[in-house]
Amino acid sequence: SNLRKHERIHSERKLYACKHCGKAFISEGNCYRHERIHTAEKTYVCKQCGKGFTLSSYLQKHERRHAQEKQYTCAQCGKAFRRSSNLHRHERIHSEKKLYACKYCGKAFIIASYCYSHERIHTAEKTYVCKQCGKGFTLSSYLRKHERIHTGEKPYTCKYCGKAFTHSGAHHRHENIHTREKPYMCV
Repeated sequence: SNLRKHERIHSERKLYACKHCGKAFISEGNCYRHERIHTAEKTYVCKQCGKGFTLSSYLQKHERRHAQEKQYTCAQCGKAFRRSSNLHRHERIHSEKKLYACKYCGKAFIIASYCYSHERIHTAEKTYVCKQCGKGFTLSSYLRKHERIHTGEKPYTCKYCGKAFTHSGAHHRHENIHTREKPYMCV
């Protein structure tokens, strides 16, 4: 049963050790799955876009994103959202006064939680911690970007050559190679 399997975690010796970092596991299968994090072996591939993942759970999470393509678009700026509630919240940026100001720099926000999240940049409060390596981040979006190091997920793909990237900035810089666009000027 699942309970018996779980109890073994606490009672049994861990017989299988990772060749790369020494982390120990009760089952050979768990050790093998863990080792793929180090080797970047991507056994699980998305049928829709071809991206590879080290664990089936990462692939499943990725595939859910395809199922929830961004179908709600802001009429004013074109930004797209998966949920209508997120679109409605975003639309307030264009129409409402910004009522919440950062107590450190004065930047204004229409939603209190956005202001609170922003203020953590100034205080260096690192609320969001990576479960894999323990590194802390001020914003959940920074943690999600960092986690791609461990998962191997590369959600940004070059439309010219198909090369994949973990971060949008690197993706845009790369695409400029193909277009010969030089967005930065020497001063």
